[in-house]
Amino acid sequence: MSGLWAGRSAARHRGGPLSTASRSRMLVLGHNDRVSSFAFALFGLLFGSYFLSTRYYTSAAFERPYHFAFAALIIHAGILRVLQPWVTREARRATFKDGEFSLPLSEKDDARKSVLPPSPSLLASLRDPRKAPELWLLSVGVAMRCVATWYVIRAIQCSSIGLESFRVLYVYILDNSRIGQRWMGRPIETSSAENVWPRWKSATYLKFALSWALATTHALSYARIPSSAVCPNAWWYDPLVPILQIFICAIDAHLLVGFNNLRQRFLRHGRSHVSVLINVSLLGAASIVLLSIPSWAEDRNFFWALTFHYADVRDFLIDGLLTASALVCGSHLLAVLSPATVAFAATGMAMFGIHIPYLGISDVIPSLDMEGIQMKMAFAAFSATPMWLLLRPPRGNPRPAVTAVVHRWLLVCYAGIIALCLGFWLMARTTPVAQWSVAEAVDELTRMGRSYSTSWQAQASSSGSLEDAVTEYQKRYGIPPPPNFDKWYNYAIAHKSPIIDDFGQIHNDLLPFWGVAPSVIRAKTFEVQQYAAVEMVGLRIRNGAVDHSPHIHPSHQWMMTSIERMVGPFAQWLPDMDIAINVADEPRVAVTYQEKQRLESEARKARTRLQHGSNSHGSDKVSPTQWPSDFPKPLGGEGQMLLPQGFTNYIRKPILNDLVADSCPPNSPLHRSRWWDSGTTCTQCQIPHSLITKSGALMLNATRSSDLCHQPDMAYLTGAVSSPSAMFATRQLSPVFSQGRITGFSDILMPSPWNFDERSSYNDAEDIDWSAKTNSIFWRGGSTDGYAAEGSWTGFTRARFGKEAFEKATELNRQGPAPGKLGVNVSFSGEMTRCHKSDCRAELQTFNLWATAAAGSEATSQKHSVSSNHLLPPVVPFSEHWRFRHLIDMDGAGFSGRFLPFLRSRSLVYRASLYRTWMDERVHAWQHYIPVDVRFGQGFWHLVEYLAGAGQKGSGDSTARMVAEQGRRWAGEALRKEDMQVYMFRLLLEWGRIVDDDRENLFYKA
Repeated sequence: MSGLWAGRSAARHRGGPLSTASRSRMLVLGHNDRVSSFAFALFGLLFGSYFLSTRYYTSAAFERPYHFAFAALIIHAGILRVLQPWVTREARRATFKDGEFSLPLSEKDDARKSVLPPSPSLLASLRDPRKAPELWLLSVGVAMRCVATWYVIRAIQCSSIGLESFRVLYVYILDNSRIGQRWMGRPIETSSAENVWPRWKSATYLKFALSWALATTHALSYARIPSSAVCPNAWWYDPLVPILQIFICAIDAHLLVGFNNLRQRFLRHGRSHVSVLINVSLLGAASIVLLSIPSWAEDRNFFWALTFHYADVRDFLIDGLLTASALVCGSHLLAVLSPATVAFAATGMAMFGIHIPYLGISDVIPSLDMEGIQMKMAFAAFSATPMWLLLRPPRGNPRPAVTAVVHRWLLVCYAGIIALCLGFWLMARTTPVAQWSVAEAVDELTRMGRSYSTSWQAQASSSGSLEDAVTEYQKRYGIPPPPNFDKWYNYAIAHKSPIIDDFGQIHNDLLPFWGVAPSVIRAKTFEVQQYAAVEMVGLRIRNGAVDHSPHIHPSHQWMMTSIERMVGPFAQWLPDMDIAINVADEPRVAVTYQEKQRLESEARKARTRLQHGSNSHGSDKVSPTQWPSDFPKPLGGEGQMLLPQGFTNYIRKPILNDLVADSCPPNSPLHRSRWWDSGTTCTQCQIPHSLITKSGALMLNATRSSDLCHQPDMAYLTGAVSSPSAMFATRQLSPVFSQGRITGFSDILMPSPWNFDERSSYNDAEDIDWSAKTNSIFWRGGSTDGYAAEGSWTGFTRARFGKEAFEKATELNRQGPAPGKLGVNVSFSGEMTRCHKSDCRAELQTFNLWATAAAGSEATSQKHSVSSNHLLPPVVPFSEHWRFRHLIDMDGAGFSGRFLPFLRSRSLVYRASLYRTWMDERVHAWQHYIPVDVRFGQGFWHLVEYLAGAGQKGSGDSTARMVAEQGRRWAGEALRKEDMQVYMFRLLLEWGRIVDDDRENLFYKA
């Protein structure tokens, strides 16, 4: 390119005309240069569109459209500024005419340039918008698109996939039809094709463009596995969101065609449009910042606006660069391709690219659907063929040479996409698919559950004497047991504990504290009790007497009284200690992965010193320890939100990517990616803990299912993570005893006073035999998963289950009566709490709609009709549950207190939980209860129908009855009040040694 201009300059300098040979050589060089630049631009546009589409679900950038758009526009302006000299030279170069490049502009052309005024600066445009109307129109369009996208992202579960394919239709209408040209304010004779298409051709293209958009939308929606996230029953959600999606397509078309008109107008006068485009990017970025400020009034958005993680910044830069590069490449291609062609190339690649990386969905979708998916994708690709043929440049086009070459390249790429779709279709027909039926899978899973439970119970009580128990303790944990271990053993034997040897939960919970000095633990115990906001209440043991702090809210008094009764019978054998009890639902301690690894390394060193010391010296006498004489008094006045050092307020703030992610291994999926689309199921998140059947996914590993480190989609699928009601957490290891915790937290688990006090009681006299129970799945409760604010409740576990139950009940009601037919009796009940006013209204309206249908033919004795004041159905007596065979237990703000009484009943228990409790190591999935993925989905409902005996000869029903009986029997043996006390005794005995200054010389001596 530089050689071309040097030759011209030299010829002019010599004052002679260019020879024919020189002119021909210059034209060939110029043609090759331009073809290369368009080849690079075409590759950049297609690659950028494809790669962005593959990152759509897993990139943090798409979750934050304001940040994403700002980054993309700033990078776009920077790229244009770097390329501005080259683009300016291109604008001054020869124009196409009759398939050749003309010489530089003549004096006549220079005179014509004066018709177009110079581009105003950005500051001048801001002072007087009339000087640059195009700048303001394009900038306003960019800002409007960002705002509309932000709203769609907030209600993504109400969106329709594939509507972006209508963008091509809008671009064509604006650019080529007479109506569109008048709307854009452009004379008909200056269209991008230099002439208006014939009516028959325009009508034909419109028909095929509409057909392609419909086929693409249908194919993508068929391939998508929608999640159970709720689209509220309100006009501002559905159908407003799909309308906004269409509106975004129209804005994109307006921006593309408007920019093309501006570019053509500038080039006709030999001017570069780059300066205006840079100003559009900068002004658009500034507008986005201003428009985002009002959204900061919401807690969640303010938190997002100012909180960034490594993955966020990485994705902003990567996707911003990809977007900016694709925009630059697309604008360059407009010199030889029509806007409709550019939009078709980018949109088509994005629509298919978003699907290609997730062909593994065949692992979860029933196998019969996979071939249909690939056929629909192939049909959508084939339906675009007439559009490509119609977009071929006509013979009268003034720029056929390069345009024809670039168009042929596009056809080659398109043919490759068709071949790819056909290849995947053939693979889908030959690739082995899931062979398990639900019946076969249930038989295998129950067999595995029975085998595991039997072997676990055998090793958990292998000791036949105190000496055996001491030896087994030493072998399992590598150190001798604590002082008074014999007292604990005798207590356990006297209360017929079925578990003597396996207390791995206690070992794992307390191990990091061996890496902390006892004096630091004691000081931290005292400190956290001083701050009422974190809801820690002190429990004191002195000389065998138990007492709790008087500084306690009256609503929590019963909890501490219950714990006193739990500990009282064995307190005489415990050393003096203070412990901080977390009386809130949510856990408190989230130690980072690196810090926990360091603490456990230090812990192993301390335990090694204890083991070595036990071979030569040591003591079983606990030394007097300096504990405070009085309970600490709360700091601050009433209503003050004072927090201990290191604690942070996370109320109504998402915690998965902040607290939980930092506790996961560095290479875990939660660190590497996001899954922000709550309306689409993340199958790759589900597969690691699932067994795939022909009817969907069943739970294979209940323990792993509660591990959030491989499930980034859980950010918006449970209230405890997406919008906790009372979350105050610290990253420092703190001595906090809690009733339950989720992945990432290190609270010390203890038996719940809710269960010990039997707040949800089971009375055997109120229960009935299995054969007399109604063959329905039953649930009643409130939306207490988290705090409902700014629509966060739409992803809460209970709300999603209510939606699926409503849909299933509606389906079953249409089918009519059948032998063994499952009934669905699910409804929210009671008062609405923990929600903003607008969210309360949306919840009530939606829940009442579900309640009317879900109770259906299996309504309880307490009828309800939706009244004008939008009250939910009344709370039913807890004993109402025992009338039904199938009971489901789900997390609330914390662990569920219903699970234990459900297990004690004669009904089958389904458990959908992310919380871990003290009893989890001794209660086994598929042996004592049916584990359920919190995503639910079609696999869950096929499972329930099978266990209800639908369409089977009693095999599913007999399995359900067997698991229910096994759970009931085991709950009566290993989950009694006495078992809670045995566990608590062992826990506090271990804790008493850890907080002793002489702990490395302290152990039980026979």
